[in-house]
Amino acid sequence: MKTANKFWLVIPVITLVFSMAVTGCDDGSESSEPVYDNNFIINGETHKLTHGIMYYFGNYFSESVTNVDFVLYTSDNKFNVYFELLVPNGNPTLVSGTYNLALNERHDRSFTYVIGYVNKSFTASSGTVNVSVSGNPGNVKYVITIDCTLVDEDNKPAGTIKGTYGGSLGWAIGEE
Repeated sequence: MKTANKFWLVIPVITLVFSMAVTGCDDGSESSEPVYDNNFIINGETHKLTHGIMYYFGNYFSESVTNVDFVLYTSDNKFNVYFELLVPNGNPTLVSGTYNLALNERHDRSFTYVIGYVNKSFTASSGTVNVSVSGNPGNVKYVITIDCTLVDEDNKPAGTIKGTYGGSLGWAIGEE
């Protein structure tokens, strides 16, 4: 009887060791990619972003820059923001860097406008867009951080837009 009792005591120990070994195994399937909130805060109101599309327009008129725009959307499309960014000439996509609003200038890593709609239209009067690009063709990831001061359609102060989108962007060719 003593041998049987010892046997039943060993079973839980073996089970515990085995379960620790199995749950401690790393098969490499977990992603080490960072997760982003994917939201923008406009005047204290948070809007969750679900996807974005990038548009390639080619050379910006006679300037030595390329016009690449992108739009970020919520799942219900009640909120979207459209950005027109200028990248070094010949680049068909966004490139990493800090883009500054330049209303009357057209130069590399600047943006000419931000247009959005949340219950009413707004545009940016100042601010920055930071872009980080990683990955390789077919699996490009973007991290886009926005910090802009806004004006409404009457050019009156309309607050701020701040936030981050991290993920892929769909792609389309635009028309001027």
